[in-house]
Amino acid sequence: MSIPNEKIIRKKAIIEAKKTMSALTNFELLNFEEFDSDWLISVENQLQLFRKLDSKPAFTNANKNKDEVSEWIVNSLDFLKNKKEFSVIIPNTSYPVWANVKVEDLIKGISELLKISISNELSIADKSSTIIAQIYSEEKGYEIHIGKVITDY
Repeated sequence: MSIPNEKIIRKKAIIEAKKTMSALTNFELLNFEEFDSDWLISVENQLQLFRKLDSKPAFTNANKNKDEVSEWIVNSLDFLKNKKEFSVIIPNTSYPVWANVKVEDLIKGISELLKISISNELSIADKSSTIIAQIYSEEKGYEIHIGKVITDY
């Protein structure tokens, strides 16, 4: 992709992310992560490992009901216990946009993200612990993949 086109696509994605964030009631947007940040490059490397065909999820749940699975997700994400701030990919954007957010009720926040996510996929990270989770719906239910981001910066 050429640089001018990439900048336009990224700008459009930020506009989409702002629109999505304004519709969410359980999140406060702190800021968007810079597309070329060292942290984001490291996160993308870990996400690629989750996408491998033979990757094994840390947790699985056969329940496909988005309302009921939110609490299970939160209980599975130990690294977010007592955290009010973390990073998340904003769902339904034309290019992945990471946002640093604040949430009061994590279960309600996760439920809200799942409800709007067309792909039934969430990516959540905690910069302080450098742990990332990717949650997505498969044929048999939800899977959670958890990994540590290797930071070389």
